[in-house]
Amino acid sequence: MKKVHHSLAPAGSVGDSILLIVALCFHSVFEGIAIGVAETKDDAWKALWTISLHKIFAVIAMGIALLRMIPNCPFLSCATYAFAFAISSPIGVAIGIIIDATT
Repeated sequence: MKKVHHSLAPAGSVGDSILLIVALCFHSVFEGIAIGVAETKDDAWKALWTISLHKIFAVIAMGIALLRMIPNCPFLSCATYAFAFAISSPIGVAIGIIIDATT
C-alpha cells in the first residue's frame, strides 16, 4: 500500500522564497521612508515603535522562506538575503531624510 503524505503548505520553489524576500525588502524601504519623513522627533519615535512591532511578522515570514531555501541554497546566499532585509529600513530612513530635506 502506498503512503501519501499531506502537508498544510507546499514548500514552493526557491524562486518563490526569493520573491518574498525581495518584496519584504521593498516593503521595509517604504517603512523606513515613513520614519525619515516624520514631522517631529516624537512622530518618528512613534513610527519606529509601530514599524518595529510590525516587523516581527515580516521577520517570521522571511525566516520561514529562508528555512525552505536552505536545502537548495548556499549559506552565503541566505546570509546575503538576511543582510539585505536588515539594511532595507535604514536605507529607507536615509531616503526619507533626503526627501524631507529637499521639500
